[in-house]
Amino acid sequence: MLHGSGPRRGATWLLLFACIAVGCFDPDHGEDLDLTTGQDGTTGQAGSTGSMMGAADSSSSGPAVAESSSGGDDAAAQACEDYCALITDHCDDVLPQYPGSEICASTCANIPPGAAGDELGNSVACRTFHAILAAEGPADHCPHAGPAGDNICGADCESFCSIAASTCGELSPFAGTEDCIAQCEAFPADVEYSANTPDGDSYACRLRHLTLASLQPEIHCSHIATDSPVCFD
Repeated sequence: MLHGSGPRRGATWLLLFACIAVGCFDPDHGEDLDLTTGQDGTTGQAGSTGSMMGAADSSSSGPAVAESSSGGDDAAAQACEDYCALITDHCDDVLPQYPGSEICASTCANIPPGAAGDELGNSVACRTFHAILAAEGPADHCPHAGPAGDNICGADCESFCSIAASTCGELSPFAGTEDCIAQCEAFPADVEYSANTPDGDSYACRLRHLTLASLQPEIHCSHIATDSPVCFD
């Protein structure tokens, strides 16, 4: 028989019924959990099951999320490695697109990955597709596989401004995407782009310095806007 005043006895009965409903037996220890009711009517084990479940959820979800993120990073790095190997092999002797494999890799990291088999659009996958085709047609496909995409793998200014935002961040000389697009569309486009493009007032000069900014943003991000201190005549 349970002893005690009315309210406390009622609380104890409720506790026992709750115990029956959810289970108050710890199979690991072979004994009932302590459900002693304190003077204020609370129990020592209240919320223990929820706390343990929360802890388990936290400990199990963390590594899975980290592993997934790491896998994505590894896939993107491998895609850039493959892309840079192809564009170097197929374009460097004809129409080089990057002044070195390190700059290719660091620029590639600022381009959306896309999906395998992409033939159009601003992505690494599209550029890789055209870098493969460049083995047979470098004059046509090396520009498509290059950093700007040559209006095949992204519109020139779309690609330029996307890479600039990712590469330069707070060092960007543009007020935003719209400002970048507006300035870019006004850059003289009479010079064909290559990694050997000379300095001068052209889109090609600014694009070359944008690839250089992928390794040295503090130096080259200031060279890519309309008032560039190096891309002028």
